[in-house]
Amino acid sequence: MQTMQYGDYIFRHNPAKIRVTDQNNIGEFFCPGKGSVTQNLGQTPRKIVCGGSFTGITPREALEQAVEFRRKTLSQRPGMLFLPGMEPFMAQLREFILDAEGDGRVLPYSITFVEQGAAI
Repeated sequence: MQTMQYGDYIFRHNPAKIRVTDQNNIGEFFCPGKGSVTQNLGQTPRKIVCGGSFTGITPREALEQAVEFRRKTLSQRPGMLFLPGMEPFMAQLREFILDAEGDGRVLPYSITFVEQGAAI
């Protein structure tokens, strides 16, 4: 199985959950004599939400993985996103949430990406 990668950061383990939202932008209009009609206004950019954990034998080892991810993704520029079973595409990191639980050897995260270059 392909390992997830964003830009220069290669995940040690794929996130436990990867959700890709791919939807059409549909307009609904009232047309006299015809009633309500719909029109496909095109595809919106894909939204990818990943959830998993940075883990380590020690809390420091887990935190170093999170710090490495942030260091390699601090740029405001889009990066190539590689997801298991999908063709790679350009995406922008929208949100990174890191939680601290227990003794710190497991750091749950949630990451949101938005596809770049797609018509809105």
